[in-house]
Amino acid sequence: MKRRAVLLLAVMTAALIMVAIPAWATTFTVNSTADTGDATPDGICDSDPAAGVVCTLREAIQEANAPMNPGPDTINFAIPDTDCSAGVCTINSSSELPLITDPVIIDGYSQPGASANTLAVGNDAVLKIELSGPDALNGLKIEADNSTVQGLIISNWENGIWNFSDDPLDPVTNVRIEGNFIGTDATGTVTDPDGNPNSGDELGNGLNGVLIRTGAANNTIGGTTAAAGNIISGNGNSGSDPSLNTLSGVEVQFDLNDLPSKATGNRILSNSIYDNVKLGIDLYNTNNPPGVTDNDIAPLDTDDGPNHLQNFPVIKTAKLTTRRIGGHRRKVTIIKGTLNSNADTTFIVQFFGSPEADPSGFGEGKKFLGQKSVNTNNDGDATFTFQTRKKVPKGQFVTATATVTATASPTATDQSVGDTSEFSKACMVPGVPCP
Repeated sequence: MKRRAVLLLAVMTAALIMVAIPAWATTFTVNSTADTGDATPDGICDSDPAAGVVCTLREAIQEANAPMNPGPDTINFAIPDTDCSAGVCTINSSSELPLITDPVIIDGYSQPGASANTLAVGNDAVLKIELSGPDALNGLKIEADNSTVQGLIISNWENGIWNFSDDPLDPVTNVRIEGNFIGTDATGTVTDPDGNPNSGDELGNGLNGVLIRTGAANNTIGGTTAAAGNIISGNGNSGSDPSLNTLSGVEVQFDLNDLPSKATGNRILSNSIYDNVKLGIDLYNTNNPPGVTDNDIAPLDTDDGPNHLQNFPVIKTAKLTTRRIGGHRRKVTIIKGTLNSNADTTFIVQFFGSPEADPSGFGEGKKFLGQKSVNTNNDGDATFTFQTRKKVPKGQFVTATATVTATASPTATDQSVGDTSEFSKACMVPGVPCP
């Protein structure tokens, strides 16, 4: 009798444990470049049973969204070489891919032969999965917290990646966009078949590489590791009215109609952002024209809008000099400047080099050079000096961004940890004071 009671107790305990454990996350492995889907997801990615077990990206997203797969799920790739060209597997979509509504990791590095960047300066990533679609439609649209998109080539859409929420009271958060080539070919290079810039035949996305819209807060484009940085280039080639569209590498957008959410706390770190039609980063408040957002005067930066319209650094000089590094004398670039923003706040200031300045005179930033932690004083002022590991050649330009890492008042409504600025005004190397 005692043994039977013990057995019954064990069974009941196991049942309670099973009820308490959430459903296991599911991994779907895409093995085809086809674009078929499944109108009635059933938890199994097999969109064409007659041809064997065929799992497409479209169906994998549908299945990851399905109630029986509450996630976070993973979408991997194992597409046969026979479906690919020159080692790149291109998924051509005839319509928008399904909206991502449930947490998911889409991992392009899972494709055999793909690998992440390992270089602190530069990029040696090998990407094998390309998503290409109609340039009048958006690529990956994300409305799910805790999702990651990594290791993909994303080109020829209207907006390459669109991160947003339809509910301003319930923002989308903690979405990570890492290690992708957005607007380029598989080598990370902008393709322009006719050699005529912005004629519409470019490979890049028609409006923006990445659009973070009102309702999307506390997300990360890039990161602080070598593998995290994206290449975002060649975007904005649609020729759409620039008074209505930013045509930028990254647009963080705030719309007054979508209060109270303001698309804040969005980190844009360690990326290579260059050769986009307009700005590399545009903090776009829709009640103002797109373009460079002027700095406010601290110690209290009270801007309302995307990333609180965080002030960008001001570079004063960028001088070439020789320093002894590791027992050898090397040419380096010394960058000096200032940051005026909220008082008693800690920032990461990141530095970038580019062969030429954006036509606006401000950033973009083709090569990530490194970063420095900077603290503002009680008046909101800080100065910085940064030494590059290798020189930025004479005649090229340096720019910088500022990202909030810690605030004196974490509950302040005028600043969020993670707010990243637009690129600073470009400063030519060497020597002369920058305007």
